Order: sequence, then structure tokens, then C-alpha cells
Amino acid sequence: MRILVPPVAFTRLPSWLWLWAALTGTMLLLRPAMPLDETRYLAVAWEMWWRGSIAVPYLNGDYYAGKPPLFFWLIQLGWWVAGLNDGWPRLVVALFGLGDLVLTRAIARRLWGEHPAARMAPLILLGSFYWTVFCTSIMFDMLLGFFALASVYAVIRAWQDGRARYFALAGFALGFGILTKGPVVFLPALFTVLFAPWWGRGVGSWRSGWVRWYGGALGAAGIAALIAVAWLVPLTLGSDVDYLKNITLRQTGGYVVDSFAHRRPIWWYLAMVPLLLYPWSFWPRAWSALAAVRKTPDPGVRLCVVWAVAVLIVFSLISGKQAHYPLLMFPAVALLLGRLLPDVDRAGDRSLLVPAAAVIAVGAAMIAMGAGLVRPKTAEWFAEMPAGPPYVAGALLIAIGLAVVAACRLTLGGQIRALTAATCAAIAVSAWCVLRVSGPANDIRAASAFVGRLDAQGTALAVAGGYHGQFNFYGRIRSRIERIPPSTAAQWAERHPEGYLVAFYPAGRWPAAARVAPAYRSLYRSGYLAVWRARDVQAHPEIASAFE
Repeated sequence: MRILVPPVAFTRLPSWLWLWAALTGTMLLLRPAMPLDETRYLAVAWEMWWRGSIAVPYLNGDYYAGKPPLFFWLIQLGWWVAGLNDGWPRLVVALFGLGDLVLTRAIARRLWGEHPAARMAPLILLGSFYWTVFCTSIMFDMLLGFFALASVYAVIRAWQDGRARYFALAGFALGFGILTKGPVVFLPALFTVLFAPWWGRGVGSWRSGWVRWYGGALGAAGIAALIAVAWLVPLTLGSDVDYLKNITLRQTGGYVVDSFAHRRPIWWYLAMVPLLLYPWSFWPRAWSALAAVRKTPDPGVRLCVVWAVAVLIVFSLISGKQAHYPLLMFPAVALLLGRLLPDVDRAGDRSLLVPAAAVIAVGAAMIAMGAGLVRPKTAEWFAEMPAGPPYVAGALLIAIGLAVVAACRLTLGGQIRALTAATCAAIAVSAWCVLRVSGPANDIRAASAFVGRLDAQGTALAVAGGYHGQFNFYGRIRSRIERIPPSTAAQWAERHPEGYLVAFYPAGRWPAAARVAPAYRSLYRSGYLAVWRARDVQAHPEIASAFE
């Protein structure tokens, strides 16, 4: 029997590429889109799809001002090729995540040549637990990070090669970043340009003077603005002025000055970022490496410090804060660690025991939950949680932690690969466990199918309270589901006796006094959802009173 040997080039692919491929494939198989954000973005892409709307995003019959359209365009592009599915949207995000890893390596090679940082930085980025969770989520952060990294790479090329034409490349990257998530894409490149006299001090090839340098940066901003205008003009023609103001001024200024959502104190990121950077923030050797920043005259190190610190400061000053906003600084941290870790002499290092202990502790907590020793009451599905998955996931996480302990004997490169592999494995195990124990609480496909059948029959539908399009994609819903104040549920039921009302209940709020069962009931996130017949709501006032 002849054994086929893969080409040498294929076998020499970097380890981070294999880990990315394994994690992406696993997550595509493990889970569907989850509410609220992922199902919302699928709903927007779906509604643009069936309406044939190119420039104007829609959600549940209304203009959607939450995000620009590039991600939705890419989703629809895949649907034109492969048909409607929820796998392509997650795959396109993962592909941009892969692009982030490739650009991180390219920046490392530009800054430090053949230094081990070019091999380590992509591994460190992929090994960052929180960043990697978003690498397979239907969110905008991987796309935004790709265009931000491309703009920084272009600025570095302009500096090193002494050619202003690279600012044109930066402009295109920034323009597509605006179409992804707005002007926030400017942050890394903006501060890289502004602080070039400091981080590039004594090195570099820019010889054309600062006027031309900053003029080139303004030219890049102009190109980005033209790309944005190329979308905003047809957007205005297809919608109205109020919507244009909403998607431009409110979505940017509202978060910066007086947040209408996610408002948190200025110090919030200082507390959160060390947790988000696990496992590197739990590794004493990484802290020793970062402590050497002050003693390192390397211009590439200074550039990454400007990048990371400036992004953190700006997001801290902004009123609206979400944990995933600072993901723009993660590549800078990965580059810093990739550059500085090899300079830290830690013979016989045992500091991997700290991140390993954290994984083992989480595994032990899962086993305790499976045994019933710990039963949190923050979510209804904990009461119905089967014991098997927490036992299995806990045992696997403990095994992952012990494997990290064994990696203490490896070289620095081996330790980084071990931590990154452990991160990817822990994400896959955690995703499997959460979906197995929470049941339909995070899988909305069955509920969407039920609501979709009602919509296909022309049934009047309403949601008591807020609605984010959770059912629209999986239910293939084309009608507008009416959103009503909970206090008006009884009146709506009286006007639509053959209709159905959807209600969402937080933990501990299920109307136990109701004397009739809903048409459909399911776990949903931390609580329940129910679809009630309007005539039952009208006949049993206790149902409507629970909406309030």
C-alpha cells in the first residue's frame, strides 16, 4: 500500500495556523448563533437580503443604525454562493481573525526582522482567551481589527520605505474599517502617526520631513472619508435625514460624550483588561517581560506601547464601555510579549503553574456544579442542568491544566504553544459544556421555527417589551413583529384575538399563577420565553400582569 506524504511546505505551516483551523472547525460544528448580538446581526443581514437592500440596513422593518453595512455585505456574498446558512457568517469572521494573525506576523517581521517575535506574536494573540472567543463569534471585532492592523502596517511601511504612497493603502484600510464599525478604526494608526517622532527616534528611513509625513496621513484620512461618503450618499437617498444623523452622529458621539448604553466608570478597563488578557496576564514571566519595556530602546517596542496605551486611554475616557472594545490593543500586547519574552532569562521556570491553576480551578468548579455542590441561581437553566456535561468538561479542563503544568519543562516557544493550545481547547470544551447544560436557553432555533410558522400563516404577532430580531433569521420572518409596552398587552390582545404575544421573563419572574399553558415555552438566556395566545391573555389577566 502506497502512503502519500504531504508536501514539505504543507507540513511546515505554523502551529498557530493549525490551531486556528482546528478551533474554527470545532466551533462551527458545536454551536449556532446565540442571542442577542449574533442573532441580531444575522437578522439585519437576512432582512437586507430578502428586501434586496444594498445601502440601507434594516431590522424588524425599521432602519438599523447600530452598525455600517460591510459585514452584512460579506454575509450576503456568501449566501449568494452557498445559500442561506449560519455557518458562513461565523466562518467569514474566523477568516478575518486569521487575517489578523497574518498581519500581526507581518508587522513583527517589519519591526524586528527574523527575531522570534514573528513566530511568537501570532501564537500569543491566538492564545488570548477573550480575543479568540470573538474569532468565531458573529461580531464585528475581527473585521475591525483586520483593517486597523492593515492601516498600522501601511504606516510602518511608509516610515521604513520613505514612500508616502503607503498612506494610500492606509486610507483604503481605514475606509473599509469605517464601513465595518465606524471611525474607531482610526485609533491605532492615528496615534502611530502622531507619535512617530518619539517611537521612530534615531531610526527609520523617512527623510521627507514632517510636513509631508502628516500631509500623507491627512491624505489617508481623506481617502477613508471618500469611501465612507460612497456609502453614505446612497444611504441618504434610500432612507431619510434623521436616520443619517442617527447612524453617524449619535452612534459615535453618544458613546463618547454621554453614553446611551454600556455606561461605566473611567477605571473600568483597568480592572477588566488583566482578566481579558488571560492566560498571559496570569503568567509571571509575561509581567517580567513587560517590565523591561522601560529599559528597551527598540523603536518597535515604543510603537507598540503607544498603540496599546493610547487605545486603552481613549476607550477609558469614552462614556460607553464594553469588554470587547479594547480588543484593538490585543495585537500590540502580543507583539510586545513576542519581542520581550525571549529576553527574560527564566531557567527552570515554573511560572506556568499560575495560569494552569486557574484552568484547574474552573474545572473543579464545573465538577462541583455537576455534583450539585454549587448551584448558582442567576439563571433558570441551572435548575435543570444535567450532571454529565459539567463532569466531563471539568475533567477535561483539569487535564488541560495538568498539560500546561507539564509544559513547564519546555523551551519558551514550547510554553507559548502549550498555553495557546490550552486556550483553544478550553474554549471548545467550555462551548460544548455550556450548550449541553443550558439546552435551548442559548439555542433559539426551535423558538424561531415556531414563531416563523405563525408568521408564514399571516398571524398577528407582537412582543411585549424589547425585541432585537432574535427570531427573524432562523424563522425566516419577513413581517414586522410589533413591539408593544408590556402594560398594553391586554389591549393588544383585545384588538387581535387570533394573534400571539411573545414575552421574555428574567430569572424568577415566570408567572406561576397563570391557569393556562402558553402555546410555546422555552428556556431563554437566564430566564424563559413564552408565546401566548391573545385570547388566553385576554381571558386571564394574571398573564398580562406578569408582563409588567
